[in-house]
Amino acid sequence: MPVSKNNGTHTGEFTTLATDPITTTNTSTTVKVTEVAHLWTVGDRINLVGLSTFNGIAPNGLRTITNVVDVDNVEFEHEDTASATGAGGGAGGSYDLEELLAVAITDPGTYVLIVDLVNMVASDDLDIVVDVLPKSAGAYVQGHRVNKLGAQTDDLYQTGPFVVLHGIKCYLRQQAGTSRAFDWDIVQV
Repeated sequence: MPVSKNNGTHTGEFTTLATDPITTTNTSTTVKVTEVAHLWTVGDRINLVGLSTFNGIAPNGLRTITNVVDVDNVEFEHEDTASATGAGGGAGGSYDLEELLAVAITDPGTYVLIVDLVNMVASDDLDIVVDVLPKSAGAYVQGHRVNKLGAQTDDLYQTGPFVVLHGIKCYLRQQAGTSRAFDWDIVQV
């Protein structure tokens, strides 16, 4: 009989950033993000959207925080090297803190993630991600990712089964659209 390990509702919420919230340093891959009283910690993943490319850096996308500078600033490593020093990114940028749906599941077994997509509309963009811990002393790696765009004809999405020996983490990341509630469940089968 299936056993529900965790369930709940994820609400994606985009927060508008101040104008020019990104700072680069010439020849560095470290990028600073300014967000007053952010409450982020090292390892948090933020999804940046609506920012302009500047100094050779395209800041949009999912970014993992590598350093908390202070209560108003964090840093992440970018895949490109900055071509100049300065602040930029323009106006209208925003972020969504990627939400871990459940604490890491480490009980051995086979699991599926089920997400209710009934609330999605034409402008929505949602990533469903499952990270897998392949060995007990290793790091989590992406085991599954699917992107859902717009209103869905199937109201429920279910991942294939994942055999867990050491751990899985499941995430929802709303990339665009109006903040929505998504009901979800991680079920041991």
